Amino acid sequence: MLRKTTLLKISGIFIGVIILGWVSYGIIQDSMAVRGSTVRLEKVFEMNDITLTGYKDGKTNWRVLANYVWSGRNRYEAQADSIHDGMVYDAAGVTVMQNLSADHIEVRLHSRQFRAYGQIYGEFIRHFYEKGRAKVDTIQLHAGEVNYYEISGRTYFRKDVKVNQGVAQITAQEILLENDTHVAFIDNDFTVKTEDFTVRGNHLVMNIDDNIVEIVGHVTAQLPGKKLNDATRDEREARLKRLDTNLSCDYLKLTAKNNALQLYLEGNIQLQQPDKLITTQKGTYHKEGDYFHLENGVTIKCQDLNWLLSRSQIEKLSNRDIKKIIQKPSTISADSADFYAKDQSFELLNNVRFEQDDLVVTCRRATYKGSTQRLEFFGDVEIIREGQEKISGQYGVFDISLGTLAAERGVKANVLIKD
Repeated sequence: MLRKTTLLKISGIFIGVIILGWVSYGIIQDSMAVRGSTVRLEKVFEMNDITLTGYKDGKTNWRVLANYVWSGRNRYEAQADSIHDGMVYDAAGVTVMQNLSADHIEVRLHSRQFRAYGQIYGEFIRHFYEKGRAKVDTIQLHAGEVNYYEISGRTYFRKDVKVNQGVAQITAQEILLENDTHVAFIDNDFTVKTEDFTVRGNHLVMNIDDNIVEIVGHVTAQLPGKKLNDATRDEREARLKRLDTNLSCDYLKLTAKNNALQLYLEGNIQLQQPDKLITTQKGTYHKEGDYFHLENGVTIKCQDLNWLLSRSQIEKLSNRDIKKIIQKPSTISADSADFYAKDQSFELLNNVRFEQDDLVVTCRRATYKGSTQRLEFFGDVEIIREGQEKISGQYGVFDISLGTLAAERGVKANVLIKD
């Protein structure tokens, strides 16, 4: 009967050769410094260019190649230098990690574990399906130390851990890998960097096969402003992109399907720019279309409405009243909002409300297009100037270029006539 324990196999070496090595080498006395003193390390045998393999229930748990292996008097321990081409498997024999390399490894049979350290490199293996076909991909990892525990089925990577997910790079001091589920966890401070933003938090879950990162707790992110060299972007969008943005929320999920980055946000979301604050409870960002969807109550508080126009459009405004409206603080709210950067437009849905001083506009739906400079209101539109007038209809339009604010389709007007 197979013993249910991890066995250490030294490829190509039989028991007789080990005994012969014991007699031939004798006890080799090596010196090494430990905390300023010198101790004698006894080597019973040593070999070059061999394979170390760990087993459980007749299946391979892990395997590494080593340039140099030795053991002391404790037959349940072995050490090796310059390990490479290492593999780690789950309980089903599926590869979890490949190309594991390190400067040194220590193997302990009693506790069924190994510890490797010094310039750790390895690659997580992603197993997934695309168009009905099984595929694999890799996620690179660097660390200063790795600890493998067969009993718990866990592998710990420690000391300046860096994971390259493709669209995102993760850095932390420790990452725990659950070998059988192919899921990694971080429960300490970490940073996730992409081309566009940097996220910080202290609890992260990474599903390796699905290439999904989930961050829970107090999540913060910085989106540094950047100068756009793309001639297809208009001046208004370029000005908005130059603004730094700070984001915070309770939950963030990052996916990178086909290298197309998507963000899912939930809980107490705040997007802060120098001239505006956007708050909501749920949001989605699709980088491929440069598209942002917000829902479950959206509020935009802005110092002014200059972000709706380019500098040249602002300079061309001739109507003084419109100029005053553009420069005043405003609050815009709705149940949901969609922002499209490519065509400089947005759409607000349900319970839409625009407030500015004594002016209030409400409706069911509102849209804005930068190309037309028209903020349009649809469904049960009410335009109210406190103490002056109330106009209602099914359609309203604020034409910034013409300097008009009007209601149409079934219009009703109440005008206050002063003495």
